[in-house]
Amino acid sequence: MSRYPPLDVELTKSSPQLWALRPLFSAQELQVIAAARQQISAGARTVVFATYENRGARAGGLYAVAERLPSALARAGVRAVCLSPFHSRLRKAPDRPGEMVGQVDVPFDGRRVQTTIYRDESGSIPWILFGAPGFFDAAGGPNGADPYDHSSPAGPAVDSNSLLLRDSLFAAAALPHVLAYSEIVHDVVVHVQDWQFAAAALTVKQAILAGRLSSAAVVLSSHNPYDCSLTAADLAKITTRTADRCWPRPEHEYAANRAAHAPDIEDDVAADGRRVAERSQPLVGDPTRNVAPQTSDAGAARTRRGTVYECMIPLCDAPVATVSREFARDLVRSLLQRSYFAGHLQRVFALRGLVGIDNGLFLEPRCPFSSDAIDGVSRGDFAQILAEKNARRARMLEILAEYSPAARIGELSDSADRGLPNLSDQTPIFMMFGRLDPGQKGFDVLAQAVRTQPRGAAKFVVCPIVPAGAEAFLDQWRQVADERAGDVVVFPFRMEAGYFETMAGATFCVMPSLYEPFGAATEPYLQGTPVVAHATGGLVQQVLDVREHPSEGTGILFRPQAVDTDEQAGRQWRAILQGPGPEHRMQYPLYVALVHELAGALAAARAVYQQDQPAYARMLSRLYPQSLEFAWDRAAAEYLALYEAAVRRG
Repeated sequence: MSRYPPLDVELTKSSPQLWALRPLFSAQELQVIAAARQQISAGARTVVFATYENRGARAGGLYAVAERLPSALARAGVRAVCLSPFHSRLRKAPDRPGEMVGQVDVPFDGRRVQTTIYRDESGSIPWILFGAPGFFDAAGGPNGADPYDHSSPAGPAVDSNSLLLRDSLFAAAALPHVLAYSEIVHDVVVHVQDWQFAAAALTVKQAILAGRLSSAAVVLSSHNPYDCSLTAADLAKITTRTADRCWPRPEHEYAANRAAHAPDIEDDVAADGRRVAERSQPLVGDPTRNVAPQTSDAGAARTRRGTVYECMIPLCDAPVATVSREFARDLVRSLLQRSYFAGHLQRVFALRGLVGIDNGLFLEPRCPFSSDAIDGVSRGDFAQILAEKNARRARMLEILAEYSPAARIGELSDSADRGLPNLSDQTPIFMMFGRLDPGQKGFDVLAQAVRTQPRGAAKFVVCPIVPAGAEAFLDQWRQVADERAGDVVVFPFRMEAGYFETMAGATFCVMPSLYEPFGAATEPYLQGTPVVAHATGGLVQQVLDVREHPSEGTGILFRPQAVDTDEQAGRQWRAILQGPGPEHRMQYPLYVALVHELAGALAAARAVYQQDQPAYARMLSRLYPQSLEFAWDRAAAEYLALYEAAVRRG
């Protein structure tokens, strides 16, 4: 039996949240909103995929989803368009993101803002982009590429959080006006991504009441638990419905329905003012994406919902979706989520409902090994698949021996001075890649684990994209590269050469994430490399531990043992994530346990590679079949069920 309930069972929690809607809208207004939602025709439906990222503004997996999910919806016969802000100052922003089709005035913060609309039909799915003077002007941080980051290396310090909130509220305010100008007003499902567009749950309803949209509903996908404080003054930029009585907290409704809605969510992790106040500082290294409510008054925090998600999730027309079945469980069961990231959302999730819909593949599905090699493994002949993997390793070593950009930290060397291309085949090479997010990705966990490995026993290639505020975590890798000279090389930028060749040639990729919504294990799989990963979120679904599944394993999973009580562990998580830097984290037993278990997993991976080549070959042969477990067409079918839930009578 599957450990996950069928999606249609989870979608039974799809009735409107009247406890949240009645204080905002009159009975007559609610009838108009309900009729507009219920009149959406499945046969004529247009799905508007609203995303803060686009081709010229990529910062993570959001654009990758926008490239693929709408296309899968189109294959299912659904009309789909993507809608996104034009971030004009980013390094990769075009002069004009398509054909300019017109302008519209958007009411915002007591004035009317002239907004320019562009249309780009160069791909399989049309994109509508919009921009306005003074908005979406983020400089992009150290790399000039992050649409969430208003800082720049040369510019003065800015309050990136408040600017991002301003732009996000304007995006939600502009959305219905842009749709109306584009004549997308009937049978519309607005599928918003993350908190930056979540306020569309309100602005679309206001547009229905104003007659701007005739039939529309809003659903939300949350790719991360990141949230942002939202004051009455912020709300006033997009609505006149700002009084505290319009935005009641869900405690009363939750208490009345607790047994029916979420019996497994404990009161001690509820989103009360004390929890909100305790995590009131944004994470080091990610100042733009996890902004907790800024209040120190527990009583004041109880008077109204205090963040974008707290306010807007109850107004959505269907349960909240997230990007894997396991992460949906983690959001309401994981101590890290309940005690830190999403403690304030537990009751909102319980009332509105939460479903996990697995992402598909972010790379084209192509088997990394020949059919003869795969067939050989099935017959017990492992030589060809190992030879093909060794050829990829040799190519990687050739590239790394020559690739020495100025920003490189450390280098790899052969202890016998034979040159890197002649590194012993018995020496495993581990690769870690991704955004150096101190609150999520675990680069610092790997740095500490490397220090526990015998010198020369393994090599490590580390490829972090470093955001503003994460310099201390990069400095930690400078120290490790110096301590382990010859064993560690760090490329703190997007590699211009050898990136995929390194992913293909590495013995294992490492994913020690503190938490992981979906995870990227399938990317190394499609390059022919197994994965060592923390057993969290989507990685649990992607990585099968070879020690538990000898014939189906695709890597090694590590699971730290429980440390102290849940309450003590919750305090440790908060101290770890709010601390001054990476070395500070080692004083907490919970974090030390993570490092210890990763170190053991690296040793186990090294042993498999060096001592059990048949087991390693079987892993290689299973990577492609395991990656095919994640398909965008299946994701599209499940999102269609979510859209149906949004228009269901209730």
